[in-house]
Amino acid sequence: MLQRGGASATLRLLVDQARKDNSHADTRRFAQDRTQRFLSAMAGDLPGFEDATRALYAADAEAFVKHSQS
Repeated sequence: MLQRGGASATLRLLVDQARKDNSHADTRRFAQDRTQRFLSAMAGDLPGFEDATRALYAADAEAFVKHSQS
């Protein structure tokens, strides 16, 4: 028996599932990127900026706060 929709339907299902599986990671990455752009514009020349950025992308909230207050 042939599956309705064939290969294109199967590919669509796989793509939809991949989107669902990665949605949390994608949302976090977009938020990190927006935060980094803001920080770069506002505090790019300040001490601790590079370390705060590293902590941001490592999702290390404690280190981010520490380096943001430097």
